[in-house]
Amino acid sequence: MYIVPDYNVPDPEAHYYWIGSHLANGYWIQVGYLTAHERPRGAWFYCYLPPAGGDYVVRKGPDGSAGPAYTYMYYSAIHVGDGYWSFVKGGR
Repeated sequence: MYIVPDYNVPDPEAHYYWIGSHLANGYWIQVGYLTAHERPRGAWFYCYLPPAGGDYVVRKGPDGSAGPAYTYMYYSAIHVGDGYWSFVKGGR
């Protein structure tokens, strides 16, 4: 899926733009970008959340890692087998 980053966020609250899906095991997976006070130029992120609380994984990139503003950036989450995922942004 393509997401066009827009970093004109008028307030200090975090804003997330993402694609996501429920998995067969009940988990939720998502990938996209965020803007926040500490990351005003946008950063990629992904998360993997269990169905009923418990351990989860959230990773965020550095400020500016979401790509240039107003350009189409490709985001994807690809299952590579045995419970592992590859998160793709901009074809990488």
